Amino acid sequence: MALRGQSKLSRHAVRLIAPGILLLIGSLVFACLVTVTIPRSTGIDDDALRFPDPVDSARGPLNTASLIIVRPQIPDTEVGQYHVDPSKFSEQPAAFTSTQILDNFEATNIRLASQDSGQIKEIPTSHFNLDQPPLHDPQFKPMQAILFARKITRPYFSVHHHQEPNPTTPEHIKSLLKGWCAFTETHKIHWWIAHDQLVGWFWNARLPPWSTYLSVQMSVRQLLKLQQHNGTLIAGRFRVYVNPAFMIRAHDTANPIDARFFDILTGYMIEVEGMSIVHGGGARVHSKDGTSHALDDLMPLHETYLDGVMVWRPRAAMKILAEAYGEEILYETKQRVAVVDYEWSSEKNAWVTND
Repeated sequence: MALRGQSKLSRHAVRLIAPGILLLIGSLVFACLVTVTIPRSTGIDDDALRFPDPVDSARGPLNTASLIIVRPQIPDTEVGQYHVDPSKFSEQPAAFTSTQILDNFEATNIRLASQDSGQIKEIPTSHFNLDQPPLHDPQFKPMQAILFARKITRPYFSVHHHQEPNPTTPEHIKSLLKGWCAFTETHKIHWWIAHDQLVGWFWNARLPPWSTYLSVQMSVRQLLKLQQHNGTLIAGRFRVYVNPAFMIRAHDTANPIDARFFDILTGYMIEVEGMSIVHGGGARVHSKDGTSHALDDLMPLHETYLDGVMVWRPRAAMKILAEAYGEEILYETKQRVAVVDYEWSSEKNAWVTND
């Protein structure tokens, strides 16, 4: 009797509990279906959602440097040919006023084009923006670099290089240029010649005899690449030094040079200027020493030869030189550099001294 009574009680309990169990199971199944069918529309990796544990005000604010930021990928630099429409990539006479230039403009354009390889390189505008995606260097934190750089009040590099030219200088400078080209080609760092080297290229595609160091320019994006090699000794001979203030892009008379590439055997070097878009953007890029170029005058870069070494130069090289030195740099056959007088010799196709 007792067993039959317990069986009736159990059957009665099952009748009461079963609907609740079915309702619970149904709720769980519905929740799973909702979870599976909700689309992930954030576009952010799972790692980007893992924030550090919050801290109270007594321990200080949240350390934003430890947050993982996901930014869109910046397109890489494109290299191509301009066989289809070469005129699109040549200079225009409207940029000049001197008759000495205009009278020989077409012939000059032909001569300069003959020094190029025909290959061009287009660096995207985004490479000059200050808001760059983080590179794959776990030791580099942009915000910490900026905060550290703001504490620097003295020049990190000496502004000028005082080494005097001597008979071995051209050979050493050329070796330095070859080392730089090999290094940057290996690591896909994009740059172009500037200042005195651009002057030498214009006249005879050679390094000018007064050069005791080289000047190149690159985008902020490339500076970030170069920074990853800071302090590195290349081929047992060349060393990379990046100014800790390179992340501060405002005009800076104390630290205008962003990096240097030294030949430790000879003491000769390359000065690197970063170019960035500042002051609310626009179509111009600026270095920290006050140099400014229109992006359309820089791009696309043209592959060319300087003393037999393949380098890259700005598209509107003549216009850039005229803006920097005055139009006379393109036709004046006498130049005075560091109290030394040089004269252009058409017969030798070279600059010679009056000694």
